[in-house]
Amino acid sequence: MTTVQTTGDGAVSSTKSRTTAGGTGFLFIEGPVARTRIPIPETGVKEAVTRFRTRLVLGSLGIVAVGLLAAAFVAHRVARPLVELSRAARTVGEGAFGAQVVTREGGEVGEAIAAFNQMSSRLEALERESLALKEREHLGEMGEVARGMAHALRNPLHAVGLSVDELASRLPDDPGAAEMAAAARRQIAGVDGTIRSFLALAAEGGTEEDVDIRSLAEEVALSVLQGARGRVRVAVEAGEARPRICAVVPELRAALHALVVNAVEASPEGARIAVRVEARDGGGARVTVEDEGPGLPGEVRSRLFTPHVTTKPSGSGMGLFLAYRIATTRYGGGLALEERLPRGTRAVLDLGPRMGGRPA
Repeated sequence: MTTVQTTGDGAVSSTKSRTTAGGTGFLFIEGPVARTRIPIPETGVKEAVTRFRTRLVLGSLGIVAVGLLAAAFVAHRVARPLVELSRAARTVGEGAFGAQVVTREGGEVGEAIAAFNQMSSRLEALERESLALKEREHLGEMGEVARGMAHALRNPLHAVGLSVDELASRLPDDPGAAEMAAAARRQIAGVDGTIRSFLALAAEGGTEEDVDIRSLAEEVALSVLQGARGRVRVAVEAGEARPRICAVVPELRAALHALVVNAVEASPEGARIAVRVEARDGGGARVTVEDEGPGLPGEVRSRLFTPHVTTKPSGSGMGLFLAYRIATTRYGGGLALEERLPRGTRAVLDLGPRMGGRPA
């Protein structure tokens, strides 16, 4: 028990506090007149302290949990692009150059990914340049073979042609002899055209000039039409634009000649061959050759641009191969064959300025 005495205005009073065994305290105030007892609830104070301690612990645990979640989110956001970067690096290591990692990250992670993307793109460009160099080396080797073939075959071909003409002239009254002579001349011209195509494909040099593609297509169409002897019609269609590119004329003539000849030989008598010349978006030219033939079998379509693949009994299978190589290795373009409905085939030749030449 505690007693405190106070005086005020000449009166003396005492204050006493006492705690019972049940944990409840009392405050006694004794004055000159009366005595007052005030209970002190100590149990409520302990409960308040206990609640505060519980809330403090729960709050601390909540703050820790939020921190862990935030750390996990940041770690995932940083780790995800790094995982993608690792996967793309393995892809590039396996030889699939050009793989890219898409990310919006900034900072050091973003800079590392940007550097990787640039490196991958550069490796892809170097791979293309390496393949193009190998193609040129291969074409150079073919050039040596083609030049040897030209010297070995052209003179005998001309001699055979002259002999055929001489034999036909000795039998002026025999229609069969004239027909056989004409057929022999066509075959000789075909072989000579194949040799010229090889020479055009293999020649690394040549005079580059500004070529009107429409005029060249008309020249080729006229040449093929004369050889067709009226069996089909060949029409050159063109819009208002007259595309021009920097090119070596013999190369382009060989490619166009191969496509038009293929169309003529595939089409039945009386068919119409359409040669369409258009300006290509972004520069260059597009030449489309449409025939009315039976189309291409599925087993041949997958091997169109392989040497010696043909559907013609007497064909060499080199025309499309030569046109494709000229377009892709010399003019940064391409050649595609599409099926027409209800019948026929459409050859689409894309051409840009000659690679390494001056702009058109």
